[in-house]
Amino acid sequence: MRVLAFLSPGIWQQRQLATEVGQGIYEVRFTPPQAGTYFAFVEVGSAGLTFQRSPHLVLNAEISQ
Repeated sequence: MRVLAFLSPGIWQQRQLATEVGQGIYEVRFTPPQAGTYFAFVEVGSAGLTFQRSPHLVLNAEISQ
């Protein structure tokens, strides 16, 4: 399983392999480089799921003061 995370409108992106942390549960960790709206997509080659067909997750990162 791979995860693609990118900052809208695509000015930063990161692809990484997910790590299995439990039976059928996977995780990735990333630190957003700046505040903004991020999208995350999943790719699972063995299931035929591509980034283009994947449901996505929207994350909003804010700067803490």
